[in-house]
Amino acid sequence: MNIDRIKEKIRKMIALSQDDGAAPGEIENAIDAATRLMAANNLTREDIDHSVSGADAVKRVELGRCFAYSYATTLTSWEKFLGAWAAKFVGYCSTYNEPKVQVRKGGIMMRDYKGDPLVKGSICFYGSNESCAAAVELFEEVRDTIVAMAILRYNGHAKGNGAAYCYGFQQGLSEQLSGAELRLDTGAESHALILVDKQNQLAVVERAEVWLNKKHGIKLSRGSGFGGYNDTAGARQEGREDGKNYSASSRAPVGRRIGGAS
Repeated sequence: MNIDRIKEKIRKMIALSQDDGAAPGEIENAIDAATRLMAANNLTREDIDHSVSGADAVKRVELGRCFAYSYATTLTSWEKFLGAWAAKFVGYCSTYNEPKVQVRKGGIMMRDYKGDPLVKGSICFYGSNESCAAAVELFEEVRDTIVAMAILRYNGHAKGNGAAYCYGFQQGLSEQLSGAELRLDTGAESHALILVDKQNQLAVVERAEVWLNKKHGIKLSRGSGFGGYNDTAGARQEGREDGKNYSASSRAPVGRRIGGAS
């Protein structure tokens, strides 16, 4: 039996072991058989996972959604753009926005100083569950950094030059990410790998949109944009330059490439 057939047999056993409808004895036998075959052929779980087709890998991605909340009461346009940037940076997730939701942290409803439910604007990240969690963490970390720098330089972030600086910062981040993608897209082999990865990311997001509709009754529509700012050019340009020079490399994407890309 050739190695591809062995891998396929092991994948079927692993799938059976994860089937909720399988009997306990079937699950135990499947795990034992898969373990023996992997040991006999010097294979690891990573070898098996990497040989899974793109379509099969997309189906196996655990879907979910995670929420990030606006810094103030309502979402600003730059926060919406920043959410889209975080989703793109991490990969395998996308976003939609809700103007007013009750804030929950760790499943607990948060309250304001009056004791009423705390209501804010929300960015929902949906797609790969792991990617959504990472995107929220990245968004909040960078958002807080942008706000702190705007306050330091312009004594505010919600309007005027402070808001313009924040808007420019997220523009710079997006330009930096687009430039990095362009530099990666060189050579036939790397181009093919990147194309496969992008196709798989899109497939996961599309699957998540169907999941959102079925599980949560949310049907997404494509908007025309998030708006912008009328500002002095200097503040926005200063933010843009800071955004282009900001290093998010320490928050490396966790979206694992699947279906041919490693």
